[in-house]
Amino acid sequence: MADDELVEAFHTMWDEFPGMARLIDDQHNVVAANPFAEERGFVPGAVCVKMGDPAIHRGCKHAKMFETGEAQYDNVMPDRIRGWMPVKGHPNLCVHFAISIPEE
Repeated sequence: MADDELVEAFHTMWDEFPGMARLIDDQHNVVAANPFAEERGFVPGAVCVKMGDPAIHRGCKHAKMFETGEAQYDNVMPDRIRGWMPVKGHPNLCVHFAISIPEE
């Protein structure tokens, strides 16, 4: 589990991000989430892969990120980018984000 200082750092960096951002452990548990994600039900304690329509989790690169230790991203929908980034010094955590690409 993440310590309070790490959760505070997550919020400092991600609370104003204009998409969903979650600090997630290697078991898919949400440790912290920015307001955008919390408004959509991704609250601390939720299991990320059990949220919403199962189709939105297709192609999830959570496991690959933990296997390789390297950031992963995809663009499975033409208007959205998703990413999974390791947290330095915390091998059991990652930041998972998703952002819609504006039409302009």
